[in-house]
Amino acid sequence: ELCDKVKPESTLLDPLSYTKSDEFTSEIYKIQIHNLPKFGFNDLKKRLKTHLQLNPHKIKSDKRHVTYVCFKNETDRDEAIKKLNGHVWKGSTLQVKIAAPVADPYLKKRHQEKDNEPSGLTVKGGADSVHIEEQQRLTPAEAEARLRASVSPLWDTDYSQQLKIKSEKMKEVLKRVTRNSFVKHLFTNLSHQDGLACELLPILPSPVTSEYRNKNEFSIGYGLDSQVMVGFRYGLYKDGTTAVGDCTNLGIAMPAAIPVIKSFREFISQSKWLPFRQETASGNWQTLTV
Repeated sequence: ELCDKVKPESTLLDPLSYTKSDEFTSEIYKIQIHNLPKFGFNDLKKRLKTHLQLNPHKIKSDKRHVTYVCFKNETDRDEAIKKLNGHVWKGSTLQVKIAAPVADPYLKKRHQEKDNEPSGLTVKGGADSVHIEEQQRLTPAEAEARLRASVSPLWDTDYSQQLKIKSEKMKEVLKRVTRNSFVKHLFTNLSHQDGLACELLPILPSPVTSEYRNKNEFSIGYGLDSQVMVGFRYGLYKDGTTAVGDCTNLGIAMPAAIPVIKSFREFISQSKWLPFRQETASGNWQTLTV
């Protein structure tokens, strides 16, 4: 039974439960570096690996003069603290301390919801991430609209208007690149390019606007009805969503992919191996690429 495969509610509601499991995570060997000078990512990576001979596993900067670095083990982490604390780089003396692991975003959100609405969250069988009340409120049409918005945010916008919106977004990206202090000196003809780093040509409209994706990565999980589903997620995991919706009627994937999706869904429904649940790090099937 599915209910025998799901971990207890107390485990599900612990945002740091993943740090206590048998699965490897470098979050438990993380440090934070303060008082950094202005730097490029490659500069920092080279400083850590080449100049200081450290072995970082992951590097993440929040652009506020604080950078988080994860290591594969305690020995590498402690060596980094020893070498980095007090290290002078570009005239700045670095300060380092151990950083707490980040909370699982899905479980953190569910934990907050349970605190605010004690009756709003239950864990049953193969139940998915969407609020139980939300499952009951959403009509099939509303669920489909939410799925379309997640997969194709501009799905209800006229195609010509979509191109205009995307063109404006690209223009904003080029403006940000142009203003970046690291590369600004490279652009000399800004007055001729409307302040952009380079000329932005119009988007060429596609002659095909539906059933056009010839390669898709489908999520394998549970739908709003708690049944096995192969399709697209209703939202991001970090926003507290893991529910997967049926994608066969969205008009996105090429027709040849639809029978594969349906057959694979039936196969997994009959398999002893369950869909992977990220919040509990349990299960097996996670994605299908067609």
